[in-house]
Amino acid sequence: MTRILLADIGGTYARFALASPTATSKTWRTEVSSWATASEAIAAFLALDHSTDPVEGALIAAAGPVEGGQCRLTNAAWTLDEHEIVRGFPFKWARIVNDLEAVAAGLRDLDPSQSVAVGGGAAVPGAPLALLAPGTGLGMACVAQGPGGPCVISSEGGHATLAGMDDRYDRIVSVIRRRHGRASIERVLSGPG
Repeated sequence: MTRILLADIGGTYARFALASPTATSKTWRTEVSSWATASEAIAAFLALDHSTDPVEGALIAAAGPVEGGQCRLTNAAWTLDEHEIVRGFPFKWARIVNDLEAVAAGLRDLDPSQSVAVGGGAAVPGAPLALLAPGTGLGMACVAQGPGGPCVISSEGGHATLAGMDDRYDRIVSVIRRRHGRASIERVLSGPG
């Protein structure tokens, strides 16, 4: 039976599993800082697998912008590359997507009981859906209805500059600037904050 490697790679932890058409293995979690490269962590995970069933490909959700099949993690030292992964492992293919893009793609499948209305009022069917995910960084994504169906838009919006709303907040932002050189939203609403 053919399987695929599933990975969720964030700034602090990486999680790996193997999925077949009928089951998904137990998830293996490791600290990103424990490995020099993503390939080392993938190799360590695959070494735990004692199945003779082949692993056909890899689907990797990574915490950073993805361009041209590559992702340099925003809050960790790893750089992931689809071509490098295929060359380093017996995979036919590898696909890297932004981690919040992957999560946002499933937003429309949530049961309404799993969501919370923000800002009052009633939900508007077909309105854009926003996803904010504070972790090591602050991930953001949106799902909007386009002419061809739902469109997922990922963002590195956590790097936007934090603005003060009054003199008190301006002083707080000033302290953050002195400590870090720049006051981003992520510095306040995620792990470093």
